[in-house]
Amino acid sequence: GKLIYIFGADKLGTLDLSGCTPKNSNWMIADCTLLRKLIIGGSGYTPAYTTDILSALNLGQMPFLEEIDIRDTKILTLNASGCPRLKSVLAEGSLLQSFNVAEASPIETLHLPSTMTDLRFVNLPKLTYGTGMTIEGFENVKTLTVNGCPNIDSVKLLSDVLSAGATLTGVSISGLKAIA
Repeated sequence: GKLIYIFGADKLGTLDLSGCTPKNSNWMIADCTLLRKLIIGGSGYTPAYTTDILSALNLGQMPFLEEIDIRDTKILTLNASGCPRLKSVLAEGSLLQSFNVAEASPIETLHLPSTMTDLRFVNLPKLTYGTGMTIEGFENVKTLTVNGCPNIDSVKLLSDVLSAGATLTGVSISGLKAIA
């Protein structure tokens, strides 16, 4: 692989790397502060090689980022906690296990793979389970957190996770009332 330097990265609005295979050792996009759309994978994406492949995507402070596409990549963790305008994440077919999103972000489209181990949804007012949010499978889920998400039916989500045979080690759901 070749090391690519992008001059003027601080002015980019869209970065499409779907024709490349980013490596862990040289991954740095912190200067892309005006980025609105980041494409690393896509439907049918295949990495060009298998060594030192990007597995952790830590986006840092990207206040204008709205869309991320990591479909069919080998990315295991996605930290978008510094992306308060995020609206769409496409990750189906990837190896993603953990996704951290900024609280109160306007995310409406979230497609997650069956490899997810940590499902955490906190203060996401526009996210709806079943329409905007889809998850390919729940069998690997270990922890589930739902708090301040009025459009996520947390009882249905918990039921779906348990029905898939997941072995939960932690559950935190706010607003549930037990009826004896």
